[in-house]
Order: sequence, then C-alpha cells, then structure tokens
Amino acid sequence: MAASLRDMGVAEGDRVVAIARNGNEAIVAALATAAVGATFSSCAPDMGVFSILSRFAPIEPVILMGHFRSERWDLGAPVAASLAEVAAGLPSLKAIVALDDGAAPHGVACPIQRLADLMKRDHAADDGSWKRFAFEHPLFVLFSSGTTGQPKCILHGAGGTLLEHLKEHRLHCDLRQGDRLFFHTSCGWMMWNWQLSALASGSELILYDGPITGPETLWEVVASEKVTMFGTSPAYLQLCEQSGYQPARAWDLASLRSVLSTGSILYEHQYDWVRDRVKQDLLLQSISGGTDILGCFVLGNPILPVHRGEAQCRSLGLDVRALPPADAPLDEP
Repeated sequence: MAASLRDMGVAEGDRVVAIARNGNEAIVAALATAAVGATFSSCAPDMGVFSILSRFAPIEPVILMGHFRSERWDLGAPVAASLAEVAAGLPSLKAIVALDDGAAPHGVACPIQRLADLMKRDHAADDGSWKRFAFEHPLFVLFSSGTTGQPKCILHGAGGTLLEHLKEHRLHCDLRQGDRLFFHTSCGWMMWNWQLSALASGSELILYDGPITGPETLWEVVASEKVTMFGTSPAYLQLCEQSGYQPARAWDLASLRSVLSTGSILYEHQYDWVRDRVKQDLLLQSISGGTDILGCFVLGNPILPVHRGEAQCRSLGLDVRALPPADAPLDEP
C-alpha cells in the first residue's frame, strides 16, 4: 500500500486523511502513510461533515481514504454521501481511496481507487525499502475538541509518540509479545492511535466496529478472541453492573490479565463490580490522558496494588500533580 501511495504522488510531508471504521483497513492506511513519510489523520464516519471539514481542511490533505459501505447501525446520512461532501470541501485532494467495496459516491471530482485493487498492484520498480526519518518527523495530526472555537491542529512526531507509547504499554500496562489488546475505540479518538502502537511491542490488535446491543457485546469479543488486555469505559461497566450482568458466569475469561478504563471517572463501586463479577486479582487500571500529548498523565502499574477509586500512579517521566480542593487551607500540603 505504501508503494501505491508513492505511485499516486504522495511524498514526504504530505497529509493523508481517513474517514474510517475501526478495522484492519484503517490500520493499513495509517502504517502505509507513515512508511512513505506522510502524516496521517482520521475521523470516525459518525462525525458530521462540518466537524470533519473543520479538522481536515486546515491541513490540506492530498489523499482522502474512507469506507463507502453503509452498515445497519449507522445513523444520519449514508457514509458515502458524507464522504462526497467532505471531498468537495478539500480542494487539495489528488485522489480518494475506498477502503471497502461500497458503491462510490456521486459527484466526486477527483479519481477514486479501491484499497483492494491497490494492494494487488505489481510494484516492481519499488524496492520496498524503509527510509529512516528524523526523530521529530510528523506522524499524526490530532485535533482539540472544538469547545473553544474551531478545532486546533495538534502535531505529534514519530519518535516522541513511539517512545511515549512503548513506555506506557510495556512498563505501565505490562503489555507483552503475543498479548492481545482489545480497546473499544473509534478512529476519531486518540486511543485509536494509542492502540496502534501496541504493534511495536509484538502484540496483536483486536478490532471491533459496531453497536453495543447489550452488556454482553464486548465481553463476548474478549472471551472469543482470548483477549489479554481489555480497554473500555466506566459507562460500559456501569451498563453491565446496572443490568445485573456477570461476565465471569457467562464467559471463559482465563486469558484476561488486565482491564483499562478511561473516558470518565471510575467510581469505587465499579472496582468492586469488576473484582466480584469479572475476575479476581485482575489488574484494573483507571487511566487518564489527553489528545495534546497522545498519551496518559496517570495510568497503571503492574507492581503496585490497586486501590478502589484511585489511579495507580503518574506516568513515568511526566510532571503530574494533583491540585488541592479550592477551599483547602493554604497551609495544608
């Protein structure tokens, strides 16, 4: 795929964007973009056209990749129609790459090619060599939330991203070669980029794109795919607890070693539920990070005890501090 991007004129320093589902095609798109020295940015198909353009237009991408096929759980306009609107608002585009076999959208000016066809091309003139780029070479563009005006572009370098993620994955999360990481995410969230780097630790990625139809949805994936590390949210754990669901009774979770939770506060009673209804002696990590660092400020530690209602430790090498309550006396630490 990297060779195909080079054939399409994608050069070092260009930007490639994707409106993609969380599937293997998105992984191929991101890795191929990095291999040619371009910078990758992604959004999820359920984001509105205005929101996507407010992110993609400022970085002037040369390639737009996307899924064309609608799924039964999609809401709003068909994804192909939304992609066509986005393409119309990106005059810098040279081509569009369809990541699936869905029908091509109408009224698109630039040429459309399909990922499946590009992967079959003969690139005899391409020696497949991997260029070594500078440590600070731009890898990802992520975006602020847009709550204070237009979303702001946040550029992340390849070296810093890789080092930060290797530290978090191997030291904090105890991610090992041969592990299976399943983080419930979309291509519009920084945790998608975070999970992608787990490949550097020799771990497999389990990907899921679809609705949560009940408390059993994600636990079925964990069990059937023998997941060793499961990333989820307090909201999903709350759904499971309130419905009286007991994953330990429904599934064989022998392979599961740790659970990561982020997105909101993980309350004390949820620690109890995971211990009693999922698995005893499970490393439960309440992690918290940010798009601005593409990593975590606080997260887990495999050699420290887990205390209910608490994040285990600050991220190694980061100056992370907790502010006292606003009404605390000034002489208190």
